[in-house]
Amino acid sequence: MRFQRIALKNYRQFRDAGLCFNEPYKGYDIHIIVGRNGTGKTNLLNAINWCFYGDEPHLSSKSGQLPRFNLAEESTGNKGEVCVKVEMLENSGREIAFSRRNHGALDELEVFIKTIAGYEHYGEEVFERNVHRIAPKTVRSFFFFDGEHLDTYFKRFQSIKDQIESLSRVNILDIMEERLSQLIKELGSSAKNLDPEIKDVINRKQTLEEKVKEIEERSGEKQKGKEDIEEEIEKIEDYLRDLPDAEKYQKRMDQLKVKEQKLLERRNEILQQKRQKLIQLAKITYLWEALDKLMEIMKEKREQKELPPQISDSLLEEILESGVCSICGQELSFESKNSVKELLQKIELSSRQGNKLLVLEMNALNIKKNAKDLYNRIKEITNELTKIEEELREISKEEREIDDVLRQHNSEEIRLNQKRLNEMKNKRDDFIREIEHYEMSKKAILKNIDNLKREYDELKKLQDKNDRGFQMYEMFSQSKEIVSIVKKEIMAEIREHIERATNEIFFKLIWKKESFEKVIIRDNYTVEVFNVFGKNCIGSLSAAERELLALSFTLALHQISGFDAPLVIDTPLARVSDEHRRNFAKSLLEVSKNKQIALLLTPAEFSEEVEQELHPHIASLHKLEMLPDETETIIKEESPIPYV
Repeated sequence: MRFQRIALKNYRQFRDAGLCFNEPYKGYDIHIIVGRNGTGKTNLLNAINWCFYGDEPHLSSKSGQLPRFNLAEESTGNKGEVCVKVEMLENSGREIAFSRRNHGALDELEVFIKTIAGYEHYGEEVFERNVHRIAPKTVRSFFFFDGEHLDTYFKRFQSIKDQIESLSRVNILDIMEERLSQLIKELGSSAKNLDPEIKDVINRKQTLEEKVKEIEERSGEKQKGKEDIEEEIEKIEDYLRDLPDAEKYQKRMDQLKVKEQKLLERRNEILQQKRQKLIQLAKITYLWEALDKLMEIMKEKREQKELPPQISDSLLEEILESGVCSICGQELSFESKNSVKELLQKIELSSRQGNKLLVLEMNALNIKKNAKDLYNRIKEITNELTKIEEELREISKEEREIDDVLRQHNSEEIRLNQKRLNEMKNKRDDFIREIEHYEMSKKAILKNIDNLKREYDELKKLQDKNDRGFQMYEMFSQSKEIVSIVKKEIMAEIREHIERATNEIFFKLIWKKESFEKVIIRDNYTVEVFNVFGKNCIGSLSAAERELLALSFTLALHQISGFDAPLVIDTPLARVSDEHRRNFAKSLLEVSKNKQIALLLTPAEFSEEVEQELHPHIASLHKLEMLPDETETIIKEESPIPYV
């Protein structure tokens, strides 16, 4: 199944535009549509969805505020219709076209099927039946999707599991199981000849089974809520990915302000100390010449022996009175006593002027020592001030840098998104705790159900086997168990098939084959990739490798589904780094040998190396150009002639 043409009439940016999909070129069925952001790439994806399903799941908030009807056409006063027509070619060679028109409130659906006699026209019922045959709405995300979601593809395990059940049509068994449960319940409550004990066990077992179902529904709701929140977290993280952390910057700014204030207070404090010390030192400086003169006089008098010895007369008198030398502790001899008396007489004869000079000398020495201490302290204060000034300059520089960063962005909006992100993560954690609680409760109830089953098996041995009600109850119970077992076996086979196909496709497409050993898909459809050392390395895969894994998984699902719609991917290379884009482009080419692929790329994605890789094999190349008034986008088909 492949697209042949998509025609758009008054649909959003497209006033009257069309895409023609040429035949595969040298076996490659790959088609490129290139357009800058805002020119309508994603709205081409929306156009396919609107035509098939009547909604636009990839509509941006900006586009959602605009009418679906083309603004350029509306400005002419025309109130015509919006129409998208998708023409396709089935593998059998039959042509089929789907058309959705809107004249206002209601959509008009038409399908045109080519026969030998020409095109036959049908209405809504045949339209929807054929769309469901190609790609049912429940699984469209595996065929027409936003390529940026490839990078986070495996975060919605529950959603993937549910969609796989829909793809494989296993949900028919769910309907059978539900109907059998209703019949069992009705028989259990209406059977008259059942042993009362058996009836009691049946009722208790049914009550617990209903409780398990209720828990599964609630757990499923919580799982969906968790996945919805994770999707919102992903969107916020996408928004914040290349933006500054305003909350972090603001916190840092607050810290800098506090530190700056403390440094300023300390600077003022030690500046005051420095002023006081300088005043004190200035006073001494004024006296310095006089102090030096005093010291010269004292030196001269010492040389001329005009100063009394520096011995305390009270100390000498104390020694004479006690008869013991207070310095060496020996008792004074007669001669020693006479020597002390002579020394006392000499001291008494010393002039009062000499003693005053000694006092002045001591004071002068103390003043000079104090001056030295003041000088050293001023030096310490000056060094501390230098450090404070340096710190203040660094703080001021960092504050300016933060201001420059935040000035370039809407810091308030960033802060609000960061706050919202934290709230969403807390909600997600709450959901996880609730899901775990439900799982524990379910496990405990299932254990009780197993006990009741054993009790029932014992009691039914005593039951009248000829009781028709009992026979029917047994038959329906066994049928339900068989359906449940069959469903599990089918799902296990499907999982194994998907796992094998995913491995086959992944290792066919991946460019680092020697780095990986295998892909494992668990029962809940969590996906693990093991390297050659036997370690799960899915968390360390590059964006290109994650997207290739998701693409391999998607193509494996296509195999088991039986649906054969083309693959349309919007911005598949947005998150792929430059060094991997060429490899990823090669992988897409390989896929296009077996399935039609339409890639909606930005000019940055369709870089020189990607263009050189794809161009020799492109079946068709279109470029989107928006007119200067931004009310209309035109689609230009370019020649996909290979590079020479």
